[in-house]
Amino acid sequence: MQEPHVIYEDNDFLAINKPAGMLVDQVRALGKLLPEHREETLAGWLEKKIPSAKLVHRLDKDTSGIILAAKTPAYFDYFKLLFRERLIKKTYLALVAGKFKKKTGVINAPIGIKQGMIRHTTHEPRRPTEAITEYKVVGEFIADEKPISLLEVYPKTGRTHQIRVHLNSIHRPVVGDPLYGGISVSTLGASRQMLHAQSLEFILKDGGRIKLEANAPDDFNRIVNHLAAASRNAS
Repeated sequence: MQEPHVIYEDNDFLAINKPAGMLVDQVRALGKLLPEHREETLAGWLEKKIPSAKLVHRLDKDTSGIILAAKTPAYFDYFKLLFRERLIKKTYLALVAGKFKKKTGVINAPIGIKQGMIRHTTHEPRRPTEAITEYKVVGEFIADEKPISLLEVYPKTGRTHQIRVHLNSIHRPVVGDPLYGGISVSTLGASRQMLHAQSLEFILKDGGRIKLEANAPDDFNRIVNHLAAASRNAS
């Protein structure tokens, strides 16, 4: 697993490119904390690097990409306000199974826990919460005679597993997603969900606007390049 690295830092906050496979913080499962050592998480890594900094939001373990951390209480509260009021533009890259007739779309479907399971769902969920996801097709490929699409995804809300659940709800699951039905990509050199948090754009407290971008990791780029080459050869 790659190490996280800082892609932006000033006196108030920093942005980190989190590698796939790293938990943001410890989780409790079967009566114990996982991983056993907190320094193996992004929160533990940050605590050693900048003890005063606090992570503002989360990504799934196997989702790579950009995460903000505040270095001051004022900016921590400010970021929380921006996320709560939907004033941060979030862009993800996602490889998904299938092809789209329309190259842009909006998924507006409440999300909640599936009855008796740990999965989230849009189909008769318990305690449903509003969730909105926009997307745009930016690439189309063929692999083993099956269509695969590369999307830019813009979640307008921040529900647990939102992008993965919403794309699965329209029968376009994220490639490699073991929980929501994505096709395997192990033969292409990766075995995790192909989802990357690419950028965040927002207004700073002083009124300036900033866009922070995190490069996609090697496994993501390798698969996209492989799919592009295979599609060219097939045409």
